[in-house]
Amino acid sequence: MTEPSVTALILAGGMGRRMGHQDKGWVSYKGKPLIQHAINTALPQVQDIVISYNQNEVRYSALPYRCATDLTPGFLGPLMGVLSCRKLISTELSFIMPCDTPGLPYDIVSRLLASLGDHELAVVHDGIRLQPLIFLTRTQLIDSIEFYLEAGNRTVAGWLNSMDTVVVDLSDQQSAFWNLNEISQLQD
Repeated sequence: MTEPSVTALILAGGMGRRMGHQDKGWVSYKGKPLIQHAINTALPQVQDIVISYNQNEVRYSALPYRCATDLTPGFLGPLMGVLSCRKLISTELSFIMPCDTPGLPYDIVSRLLASLGDHELAVVHDGIRLQPLIFLTRTQLIDSIEFYLEAGNRTVAGWLNSMDTVVVDLSDQQSAFWNLNEISQLQD
């Protein structure tokens, strides 16, 4: 049986409030922008990469990947970013990941895929908490986000809970799931 094809959807569209309102994708960490760390992590694990952004269009469009800005402006959250990229994804599965988690494991997609089974979605639990922005989903499921948002909902956890979701215990790699939220964390 062949493995299904996967697109990594990298979320780089946050407001970056705790980062001094900088576009996190272009914040430098260990000599590279966070978006490059995310691409480097995803590239060996997937067949395609799509990037969600909502500022710095020129910089993102210069990358060799398809990018989309939010369909509805106003920083409506990560689900809007995911939905806005849906039209660019043709693979059976989508791996959603934030750009500000530079330590993600290089086997995360295969581990989520191994647990997905007949479920619609597999989401990471790091042993302490659910990581709602790190999940593998059947791409067609992304379409349901539109109705979820139209109903006035915004939380990723709420959407995940409304799906047939399997929680994947990756506590053996707990330290991989920290994210860069504040300027003080940028020290090498």
